[in-house]
Amino acid sequence: CMDCQGPTRICNVTTVLWKRPKATNFHVILVGEELGF
Repeated sequence: CMDCQGPTRICNVTTVLWKRPKATNFHVILVGEELGF
């Protein structure tokens, strides 16, 4: 499913943050297993 473009594909997101927005804290958590949704 590497080229899947289905609308329900949860991993079909690319996000680039060049720098943190003011007054915004966030965490990135990478999980090395399939958890479903």
